[in-house]
Order: sequence, then C-alpha cells, then structure tokens
Amino acid sequence: MRQNTLASQAEAHVAGILTTQGWRILARNYRWIGTEIDILATKGSSLIAVEVKFRTRFTHDMISVSELLPRRKMHSLKKGLRAAMCHLRISVPKTRIDLVIVTPQTDDVAKKMPPGNSPEDMIYKNDGFKVTWYPAVDA
Repeated sequence: MRQNTLASQAEAHVAGILTTQGWRILARNYRWIGTEIDILATKGSSLIAVEVKFRTRFTHDMISVSELLPRRKMHSLKKGLRAAMCHLRISVPKTRIDLVIVTPQTDDVAKKMPPGNSPEDMIYKNDGFKVTWYPAVDA
C-alpha cells in the first residue's frame, strides 16, 4: 500500500478516535493561506488543532517533539487555528495543538518516545495502527 494512502487512513483513524471521545470534527485538512491543519475538532469550550504524523516506523534518531514540529510549523499551526476561529466563527476560551504520531501496529513506539513531552495515556492499537498522542505541545 502506498504511503499516501496509509497516511490518509491514519488521519481518518485519528479523527475516529476523537469522535468516539465526544469531539466533533469541524474540518480535515483545513487550509488557509499557507497553513494546513490536519484535523480541527471541538468539544465543549475547547478547540484543538491536531497535527498527524504518519511514519512507517518510529525513528529512533528523533531527539524531541520540536523536531517533528519545528518553530516554523508551530507558528503556522497557531496562525491556522486563529484563522479557523475567525472563518468558522468559533468562539471558545480554550485552544490547543496536539501532535499525534501514527505508525503501523507492529512498530514498538513505546520504547522510544521523544523527550520533553510525555504522551497522554493514549496509545491506541487497532485497525493496524499504533497511535501515540502528545496533547498541548504548544503549552
């Protein structure tokens, strides 16, 4: 299977996890002037932008979460979150950016986590994917 197809399936899988937890998906692949947010979701008084990174394996040379979300990408996500709030007319007091790493289920993600952010106790295994969630990486 091609990597693009797997990456799309991984994003759909993450959106499904959010939905089962009561989040309402507002947009997938939201684009606005040089910004793309993989998933925008809302629940109660919160809005999250989720950046999904599909990897065929969890790279052991990764040093930190900031390597996956460099300052430039983080700035772009924050800009996109503000634009989405304006264009979708969303007014919520809480926003956050989450990083989600998705690998094939056979990969042992838990052995090598980037330091600096501990994933929430949200490591999902099913549908052939292993999902590791880093909430509020911009906090």
